[in-house]
Amino acid sequence: MLVAHGIAAAELVVGERPPEVTLQGDAGGRLDDSLWSSAALVEQWGLTDNTYHVLAFGRDGQLLFSHGGALSDEQVDQLLQRVDTEIAR
Repeated sequence: MLVAHGIAAAELVVGERPPEVTLQGDAGGRLDDSLWSSAALVEQWGLTDNTYHVLAFGRDGQLLFSHGGALSDEQVDQLLQRVDTEIAR
């Protein structure tokens, strides 16, 4: 478990389905073109903030790949391999 701003956050686990996050109200889901905050995902899923965080999900909602920050060549290859495997499934 991660704790962010006093709120318990689930640590994303590859191969599992993350908890559902509803982006509405102050957390997002804005229909008036105003920006929503990624704070809900940072706090509830333990994602990195103020940088890239790449997530890839399978057809059943399971997490295939997660990495915060810049990706190395090896990580890009790993991401593509996992997506290819999921497509072939």
